[in-house]
Amino acid sequence: MFINKNKSRRKLLLYFICLSSSLLFICYYSIINIFQPFIPKVRIRPERKDPFKKIFISHYTTTYGKRTDSKSKLFSNNLENICALLDPEEYPYANAVFVSLIDLVHLPTLPNTNESYRKKYQSQFWLLHTEESPRKSYETVQLNDITDLDDWFNLTATLKPESDIHIQYKGYRIKPEIISFLEKKLNKTYPRTNFSQFILKQDFFEKTNSSYMKTLANVLSHEINLRQDHYANACPYTCNTPLSNDLTVYLQPYLKPRNFQMKNRNIVYIAWFVSNCNTHSNREEYVSKLRSQK
Repeated sequence: MFINKNKSRRKLLLYFICLSSSLLFICYYSIINIFQPFIPKVRIRPERKDPFKKIFISHYTTTYGKRTDSKSKLFSNNLENICALLDPEEYPYANAVFVSLIDLVHLPTLPNTNESYRKKYQSQFWLLHTEESPRKSYETVQLNDITDLDDWFNLTATLKPESDIHIQYKGYRIKPEIISFLEKKLNKTYPRTNFSQFILKQDFFEKTNSSYMKTLANVLSHEINLRQDHYANACPYTCNTPLSNDLTVYLQPYLKPRNFQMKNRNIVYIAWFVSNCNTHSNREEYVSKLRSQK
């Protein structure tokens, strides 16, 4: 019983790492194109013997009309050691399935049977992703009842802070419970507030007999360190942190002096950046009323 529980936790950990990396790639799509709904047709996948059993991920839907398949370059060279993509038509063979809600037409069913697909493939890990409002997200969905989505997905990735993966512009924030799970499973502390290195405790490899877990730990630690370094190098220019004094002095000759003459210091100036100016919620009318205020 203890061994089976450890195996299930191992699978959960691997699924999460691969899916979160996939999600990071998806977060960089910012322009929505007009597309036709895509429904994958199941295709038989020939058996292959790999020296290391990777986690296979399939994108059941397109992402804003863009197809993701086995030819897509989604993972870094490091993550390709443990993760691999399948074609959408091979989703029954995947360990984890990615669904973009704005592209979803309907969930898979089993032909010629009353059995539920989800009941037959209980071990599959499903992630629901959307960066749109509820009204926009369900434009292509064909469901008799929205409750059909209940108990189908293991993780959600949306703009809501309550999601397992809280999407933010050009990135995402992982739920603290998931981080705690990783810390407990890998016997290490994840750096939350600084750029310190992700270091596994020395006795981790001594206590772990599983070569699978050792490979996972190596790949994970290397990946997090790479991202920490990338983030540190990008700051302070993209992280809303003050510039250094040396840099401020260097830039001063290039900055034009700004002398604001404000007649009323109680006025606050606001700039609104928006891509959709004809919304169902009529938010543009609200902004218009704000502008008309004396």
